[in-house]
Amino acid sequence: MTPTHARQRNTLATIVAAAMAWTSIQSAGHQTGVVQPPVWGVRFADTVMATWPDPAAIDPAKNGWEYNTGIVLFGMSKMYDATKDPRYLDYIKRWVDGYVDEQGVLGWDQSRTHNLDYIQPGMLVLFLYERTGDPRYRAAAKTVRDAFDRIPKNADGGFWHKGIYPNEMWIDGIYMGQPFLVNYGRLFDDAAFGNDMAVFQSTLAASHCLDAKTGLLYHAWDQDRNASWADPKTGRSPIIWGRGMGWFVMAMVDILEQLPPSHAGYPRLHELLKKNVAGLMKSQDPKTGLWFQVMDQPALTGNWIETSSSGMFIYAIRKAVRLKLVEPSYQAVAERAWKGLQATFEQDQAGRPVFTGAVKGMGVQKDAAGYLAVPRLKNSTHGLMAAMIAASEMEPLLKMQGEDGLWRQLLDHPEAWPETSGTGMFAFAMVTGVQNGWLDEGTYGPAARRAWLGLLRYIDAAGNISNVCAGTNKGTTIQYYLDRPRNTGDLHGQAPVLWTASALLR
Repeated sequence: MTPTHARQRNTLATIVAAAMAWTSIQSAGHQTGVVQPPVWGVRFADTVMATWPDPAAIDPAKNGWEYNTGIVLFGMSKMYDATKDPRYLDYIKRWVDGYVDEQGVLGWDQSRTHNLDYIQPGMLVLFLYERTGDPRYRAAAKTVRDAFDRIPKNADGGFWHKGIYPNEMWIDGIYMGQPFLVNYGRLFDDAAFGNDMAVFQSTLAASHCLDAKTGLLYHAWDQDRNASWADPKTGRSPIIWGRGMGWFVMAMVDILEQLPPSHAGYPRLHELLKKNVAGLMKSQDPKTGLWFQVMDQPALTGNWIETSSSGMFIYAIRKAVRLKLVEPSYQAVAERAWKGLQATFEQDQAGRPVFTGAVKGMGVQKDAAGYLAVPRLKNSTHGLMAAMIAASEMEPLLKMQGEDGLWRQLLDHPEAWPETSGTGMFAFAMVTGVQNGWLDEGTYGPAARRAWLGLLRYIDAAGNISNVCAGTNKGTTIQYYLDRPRNTGDLHGQAPVLWTASALLR
């Protein structure tokens, strides 16, 4: 050992000893045992399964193959991708298999009535096909795709939202149908139709509903201008509704995730998303970090904070930042909103989380009073989905943290071995974020503490940390990363432990 290495390890041993003393002092105020961080996405997913052991019972209106159940299970699909917990996959599969038979025939009669809300569960069929490879789901997805060829259109080519609302386009409907089309096209060589149609429908709706002043969209547009809510000149509805805007901006980010940047419509959708996100930042309530039911009139008497749309905005903004579709500075908007949303969660007598303040499902209204008169619900389908999708973007590291406090060599593979250098880096980032007020202490403080206590078990008497992945190039297989050597005393691991220890002692 060189004198330099000896000094480094002596320094490490000293700092580790001091940090261990800090940990012991801090632990005095905690209950005995490991403190679990509040990983909200997983908790809400588990609440869904505990409340409705049969997923067919999720929707109180018993609409069957329809978006109310579909969106809850879409949220759960995000939890499956984050945790690989087979319970979530099985739960989703059980509901879908209640409609898809052994030959892949989808038991949904689209011809009886048109409704874009019946398209949205098709996303679950695509999800199951990608995760299982079962050809039944490809056949079922083809049935959903073929339904688009029979959807009635207004004179400008826009899909009717429902058969009972001739010529009307609601911005909700962009989310219900267009993400399915781009994902179906990606999987099954139908991208020309899917991508073109998604861009066309989205930009058509925006051309009539976008408010240039705020960057947000009014709820709907009636091409023949005879709806009770329609402006007689423009056909546009008069109100910018929170959840309608939530559906639209979610659609934008989910479509752009799959749409090739070379597509002629990509720049238009990208610019539209940037306007939307800028508008969301400007309309965010400075007190709660959330958004109002009537978005552009925060001072309106009787207006109130609506939580399901706020969860949608968190998902869309954070995902847009992650995909580099908007500037990194918008991360702060998502963080403020996530902190505010968590403050609205309640707990039932069984200790399960309760999502509050989500407005009941509704159609287009003719004035603000109509939107404000609709009741708010607890653990509604919209709220449960919003909690899970927001958490899927805001809590990825927390969901992947092992029971031992460490993260794995491959983050999304819980069977991989615990790796200490990455864990040290994550712990340092969380401690620093909490200390500077960038991260919520109640969420990230316990996670950082668990990581630190887990790391201490890998430090020997000489101050060497083990289970450090050797310097790694880029591999093309999972096994490549799982087979990398695990070193002891490697500086890739020593350094993050020093950073974290020094941060804890500040």
